Amino acid sequence: MSTTSEYVVYSLLSVIPLEPNPESYIMAKRNLEPYGERSILLKKGLFSNESVHFFSGSGTAASISSSGFEIECTTIPSLMENYSIPRIDILKMDIEGAEEAIFKSKPENWLNRIELLIIEIHGANIESLIYRVLNENGFSMKQYRSVWYCWRSEK
Repeated sequence: MSTTSEYVVYSLLSVIPLEPNPESYIMAKRNLEPYGERSILLKKGLFSNESVHFFSGSGTAASISSSGFEIECTTIPSLMENYSIPRIDILKMDIEGAEEAIFKSKPENWLNRIELLIIEIHGANIESLIYRVLNENGFSMKQYRSVWYCWRSEK
């Protein structure tokens, strides 16, 4: 006679997506409705400081610029503090060139609290900067198509 035990593991994932583009924000809100309170959509961009910037373009050509519509920006440390987040398992960044400002502004203050970083890097100079910063902070990197997967290296 054999007995069967069934184990079910439930994992609750919380997500804080940022979407500064008004049209995309509406679509994101609709797409995230099934996740209820586990998803907190913010109509903001991500930058190196709490600030307001202009954003222009659409799709893959969108970026922070000198004209366009205004967007409020926040920072990774602010998000972690405001939502009481001690660690981030997965941080996905597709921030249209703002990664340069973020990785020049004391990233060591928050990188030690990130397990996996998935990032789209916009430009060779930014890629060089991010590679150096992540390497200095104990991360390994691997590119797949236009996205970089960065994980904490074994020590």
